[in-house]
Amino acid sequence: VLGFAQLLELEVDERGRSYLGYIGKSVEEAARIIRQLLQLSKPQIGAPEVVSLATIVGDVVTMLKFQLREAKAAVHTLAPPEPIRVFADPAQLKQVVMNLVINALHAMEEVSHPRLEITINRQGASGWLEVADNGSGIPANVIGRIFDPFFTTKGPDKGSGLGLSICASLVRQQGGELAVTSVVGQGARFSVRLPLAASDVVTAAPFARFNRADSIKSAWAGLKVLIVEDEVVVRHFLQEALRTGFGCRVDVALDGVEGLRRAVETDYALVVSDVRMPGLNGPEFYRKLAGLRPAVSGRFVFVTGHEGEQSLGELLAGAPVPVMAKPFTMQQLQEVCGPILNAAAGRP
Repeated sequence: VLGFAQLLELEVDERGRSYLGYIGKSVEEAARIIRQLLQLSKPQIGAPEVVSLATIVGDVVTMLKFQLREAKAAVHTLAPPEPIRVFADPAQLKQVVMNLVINALHAMEEVSHPRLEITINRQGASGWLEVADNGSGIPANVIGRIFDPFFTTKGPDKGSGLGLSICASLVRQQGGELAVTSVVGQGARFSVRLPLAASDVVTAAPFARFNRADSIKSAWAGLKVLIVEDEVVVRHFLQEALRTGFGCRVDVALDGVEGLRRAVETDYALVVSDVRMPGLNGPEFYRKLAGLRPAVSGRFVFVTGHEGEQSLGELLAGAPVPVMAKPFTMQQLQEVCGPILNAAAGRP
């Protein structure tokens, strides 16, 4: 959907492009939510990295947009202008923040004007993320037990009593701590402290329109490209993107067997292949091609819809090839394939 929307932008007027911009932003938001759900369902595949606390909060608020709207909760996020970055597993940190926000919504069910406040700040060598509500609060006789496994004051339909204990464990695994303060009738405040990251990172760029004028290079016009993809919609998008967007001549193959035959017979400037295909999969196709036509195998790019799976890493072992995760934009396609096409055209 994202790719075809960007291709359609090249053919419509400004009003149409504004509509397509909304489509693009919505698709990217949906894709981001799906990736986050996949991360949360398989946290063992994650790994600590430098992450922005503001990005974590923004992603969680997006994922829980429906619950927040249903609860009629006013959400206020307070953060300094400069990013506060910590070294943590982003999937596990999102799980912590999601649990804290959902608990806060439960605590505010009887409040006429529920208010959720998420604060990010820096103190010394630590980053702090606090989730506060104006709900029922936690009685003094139980506040010392809320992080105990299976302890809960909720009914059986609201949870198992594991949420906060898991949150505390996950925060400790990141080298931090989880604490709570509360006043009955006034709400509760959960505070997550994490060590600041030693290094800095550049955040990803937001959705941007693809500009055909920037990508149709005279040096790319006429270069022969092979697409090996068994999924018809993805195959058709790649074909149109490389033909219409980049000016290439495009051949297609429906599987690795056909792709290998074509790549052996023709000196392609670029080969774009799916990873998982019936018969001969992408990595097997690449390894056979590397033995038969080493020069062509050096112009290879994989596309996959299974990013993050442990089995995917095992499948790609020994195949030093760029990988684009679906869904990808025209800009990403240009960034990954552009250097290969430039090299084939003899450009620096």
